[in-house]
Amino acid sequence: MPAVESFDVVIIGGGPAGVSCSLELKDSMVRHALLERSQELGGQLSQIVYRIRNFGGVIFENGTSLQNKLIKTANELNLPFRLNDEVIAANLSNKSIKTRNGSLIAKAIVLATGARLRKLPLEEGTHLASKIFYRTEGREAELKGRSAVVIGNGDNAVIEALLLTRRMPEVVLVCRSDRLKSRPDLIKEAEENKKLKIMLSCEVRKLIGKENIETVEAVDLETNQVHQLHTPLVVARIGSTPNTELFAGQIEMDAKGCIKINERMETSLAGVYAIGDATYPSYWRISTAVGQGTTAAKAAVDYLSSLA
Repeated sequence: MPAVESFDVVIIGGGPAGVSCSLELKDSMVRHALLERSQELGGQLSQIVYRIRNFGGVIFENGTSLQNKLIKTANELNLPFRLNDEVIAANLSNKSIKTRNGSLIAKAIVLATGARLRKLPLEEGTHLASKIFYRTEGREAELKGRSAVVIGNGDNAVIEALLLTRRMPEVVLVCRSDRLKSRPDLIKEAEENKKLKIMLSCEVRKLIGKENIETVEAVDLETNQVHQLHTPLVVARIGSTPNTELFAGQIEMDAKGCIKINERMETSLAGVYAIGDATYPSYWRISTAVGQGTTAAKAAVDYLSSLA
């Protein structure tokens, strides 16, 4: 293997956005590499435990089902992906990348690094922070019959709360805003679920307990009233943080670290594109990421043509 490998395009991230971009580049016969730091393609798909029914008219039982299909397609079409190849440094101006396995240089780069679950900030009870659940899949037997507090107001939080009511006698959904910001169908189901109590305009600030969580303290943001919720289980689904730290100071980002893009997925740096959950503006959906991947590939092809 040469000291520095050269490509027309390098894609960083092997989720739906990155794979979609790779598929389009392959059809355009562009020499490229797709780098994925984990041992399988799919990004956060394996974390989706509910049915996916808003993806191009195809229904998948869960994210793993879609992930398996994505991996099968990537293998059958011989996409140039590299697993366990984490990027540890990137100079976007020079289009140079260093991974744990070597160095690459490209004419264009596509950033598809996705996002990770945001951790719950606490004012007190930080010694119990490790007891907070951010995912519950695979632990159904452990959770059965217990009560729970779910924190968040988006789709993931509402879905998590609804799923837990199937195994628990009582679930409390604590939302910092004055309304749920989920899909209308999910809101309707949540409001009609008799096992689910929804607390709006409330913020969890404190966990109480010695070695395990015993009580959750939530403050009403309108009245300052303190509510003590006695439960051993806290599930936080409060959004995601973009995986963009490597690119800080190199391209424009918003205050949350999301990469700013235009309608062609172009960043503030020529020849550098961003797609998927790492971007702003973006609607965090699988179908959106896939569309962005295709768009970025077309924009990159046009950029390469301009260099000829």
